[in-house]
Amino acid sequence: MARSQETTPTMPPIPDPLITDSLSFKNRYTIFKEKLNSNLNSYYDYLFDKYAQILSKYAWCILTLSLFITIILTACLYWAQLHPVDENVLKVKNSIAEHNAQQILDLFGNDSEYRIHQQVKLYPALDIILKRKTTTNGTTNMLVEEVITQMRELDRYIRSVMIVSNNQTYTYSQLCKKELNTNICAVDGGYLLTDKFYKQFSDYIPTGIYYDSGLTGYRNFMFGKNYNVEDLIEDYHDDEDDVNITTILPVKQEEKKIISYAPLFRLRYNLNTINESMKQLALEWEKLIIENLTLVDEKFNQLNIYTSVSTTVNSEISKYARLEAKSIGIMIIVFFLCTCFCVGIEGNWLTSVGYLPLFGIIGYALSTGATFGFLSLCKMSLLEPMTMLALIIGIMDCIRISIVCKEFHLTFCSLTIPLQKLPDDNNSPHSLTKRLKQTLKYSQPPFICTTIILCILYGLIFLISKISSIRIYSMAFCVYLFFNYFVHLTFFLSCLTITCRRINSNRHSLLCLKMSKIKPSTVSSSLSIIITTRFRPYFRSLYTKTFAYFICLLTIVLFFYSLVTVFKIDTRLVDSQFIPVQSHSLHSYMSSLEKDFDIGPVIMFTIPSALDYKNETIQRIQMIIEQCRNGMSTNDFNLFWYNWLDTNSQDQLTSSGGHNLSKISSLSTNNILLANDILLTNGTIQASRFYCQFKTIQGRRSDILTMDNMYRYSRQSEIPGLFPYSLVFSHYETLTLIITFHYVCLLSTLFTCLYLFHSLTINFANVFILFIVPGIFVDCFIHYGYRYLRKTNGENIKSRQCLFGYDRIFLSLFISLFVLIFFQIQSYTFIVLRNILFYYVVLTFIHLNIFLPLWLHLCKPRMAKTVSTTVATIEIPTMINGSGQHTALKLNSDLENGKPHQNVPITCKTDNH
Repeated sequence: MARSQETTPTMPPIPDPLITDSLSFKNRYTIFKEKLNSNLNSYYDYLFDKYAQILSKYAWCILTLSLFITIILTACLYWAQLHPVDENVLKVKNSIAEHNAQQILDLFGNDSEYRIHQQVKLYPALDIILKRKTTTNGTTNMLVEEVITQMRELDRYIRSVMIVSNNQTYTYSQLCKKELNTNICAVDGGYLLTDKFYKQFSDYIPTGIYYDSGLTGYRNFMFGKNYNVEDLIEDYHDDEDDVNITTILPVKQEEKKIISYAPLFRLRYNLNTINESMKQLALEWEKLIIENLTLVDEKFNQLNIYTSVSTTVNSEISKYARLEAKSIGIMIIVFFLCTCFCVGIEGNWLTSVGYLPLFGIIGYALSTGATFGFLSLCKMSLLEPMTMLALIIGIMDCIRISIVCKEFHLTFCSLTIPLQKLPDDNNSPHSLTKRLKQTLKYSQPPFICTTIILCILYGLIFLISKISSIRIYSMAFCVYLFFNYFVHLTFFLSCLTITCRRINSNRHSLLCLKMSKIKPSTVSSSLSIIITTRFRPYFRSLYTKTFAYFICLLTIVLFFYSLVTVFKIDTRLVDSQFIPVQSHSLHSYMSSLEKDFDIGPVIMFTIPSALDYKNETIQRIQMIIEQCRNGMSTNDFNLFWYNWLDTNSQDQLTSSGGHNLSKISSLSTNNILLANDILLTNGTIQASRFYCQFKTIQGRRSDILTMDNMYRYSRQSEIPGLFPYSLVFSHYETLTLIITFHYVCLLSTLFTCLYLFHSLTINFANVFILFIVPGIFVDCFIHYGYRYLRKTNGENIKSRQCLFGYDRIFLSLFISLFVLIFFQIQSYTFIVLRNILFYYVVLTFIHLNIFLPLWLHLCKPRMAKTVSTTVATIEIPTMINGSGQHTALKLNSDLENGKPHQNVPITCKTDNH
């Protein structure tokens, strides 16, 4: 009977199967996570213990080896060549646009004469864009004698302008003679200035159309003036089918303005050369022409003259960038000095790291030289924007220096007793190894994770990207991260080891003077403790639940608002904000492009195969033209298109203005015709093309959408092989991929701030900066996540000690950005860089000090409640006797109060800090 009474309390209740399965799964997950953490901790303990032993024994050898490798690689910078970013590295390789351009080249030959008035290529050239003044009764016809006469006078004036260099004078013709390649000085549109054109064009004025085959080696071209389409449309009678088919459009149409290509002329004086001295002479000549034309503009009363120099825009931007690079250099120096000061003053007279941050900056310089030297040794292209990597990696490296020095200080505070009671064995190698191991264990794991994650991320972008510049930039970033961490592991940690030895020998002074052991018993508090203690009541007040819920709800709203806003960020290919503020002439030119011309690149639709150009085909062509003209970013000009209506006669080519037919004859030579837009062999059209036109070249999202629509119209037209092409399509395809990569690397809050307050656009000028900045955010949040994981595992880590390691770097960066106020920054790239870093400091500080702590504070009760329920359900059935029941109740009481159960003694936690 007594025996049955003893065994009765041990009978557990029958559990619910669903609850048991759920708890079993949670229990297995908890056991797996604890086992994984235990294995990782054991591995880290073994790894860092071995490396700490190596450092304590061979610190000077590792330091010398690191210096030798990095200095040798830095010496390879002698062969480095820094290249500016040109259009070739900003294009998508093997893109649809490149494939279509090659098809057009194979069919119709070189298309270089199809110029647009805005610049696309960057080689030296002077563009003179001519447009009739509005005082000429509103007409846009350029084919009048007065206009052609003034154009010839303008050409003679341009060719007579001389520059002086090395006591020699040069005109345009003499500059051309300096080069062996005479083709570099070919004038696009120069046939307009010849005597042949001047004598013959007046014969074609009554018809409204002028056509000529041009000079030898130049493509034939056609000009026209305004004329109206007839109201009535006649029917076309098909003899074969004996059916009346209405040509092109079956009803009356409104009067339309048909203009050949554009209501303006363009003369391009080419000076394309790879000779650097010749390029400088070309720039001087171009600038002199621009200055002189503003003075003689009144002599040409029939013309509005606009000058555009591709190299002038590029050289103006480069000139200001080089001048303002000194300001950015000063900012970087101030940032490093503030970092050394804020990190170096931490601690007391015994644990101060002193000059250790300075050696961290030296290590950063060594890794920078080694990175670019290695890239030069591998014959990898070094682009000018890659220099921005140095600043981004510098910020990340300073954060690492700050964290290592913080762990160094905390390790000495926890492992070192007051100096008056310092025993002899505390200076032993074992003590030094223990200190190094503790510092490495709590500082290096997040560095390893950050380096691996960022290298994998940008390595994947390198593999999947089709843009040459993005691939180069991603690879350079991965190599930079590797060398930076390599120098950190070798050079900087060797300096840390040597510093520990100096502290042990009481020679922690730059002059190696013997430090006195007599010191006041009261040790001065560090700056971090003073600041955090003073503001502790304020931070505690933040953790009220009402305020925490409000802040967390606000972060959710801001996040979704940022996701919506980021899709509103527009794109740009050309924009006046790229030009420095003081370049007033270039700004006026850019504004005139938008307001005066309202005309952009031609969109060319090509039919690459032989077709029966009857009414159904012409209707489809006319439908595409109408669809294109009704687009958001296209104008309503009808451009000329030649079609072959009578295969038995080679003398009838008409304009697609359609119905007021104008015959153009004598186009055939030896039964093979190569006209502007028709490839004709043995009386059969082998290929043809027709056009519509963009309004601008700015490269907005609407322009990219228009390009996509052109591809869609071509697919839906059912015309075999039809495809669109424009000179800017390859750039627009690149902008599309850049937008995608920015979404992959998206930090929407940062982009949203720049968009709302600084009219951010995605373009080729800021793509590299926006592309690489997310790496800093990833680095900071990985560090913070690791610190929080250590805290949840039971380590005695105070949040203010963790955050001060980041906050002093943010303070240093903010001070260095404040210095830029005293410099007038005009370069667009540096303006974007300054704004990005400012918002980076503000947003990262808010995230790490307010948003993340509040979120984790709200999640803590739920996590504690979950642990309490799980542990209580598992432990109760195992308690047999009275003492066991008493222990279980005590455990549950602790868990209800939010105190986690710990099986290890509390004294173990003091070994860390």
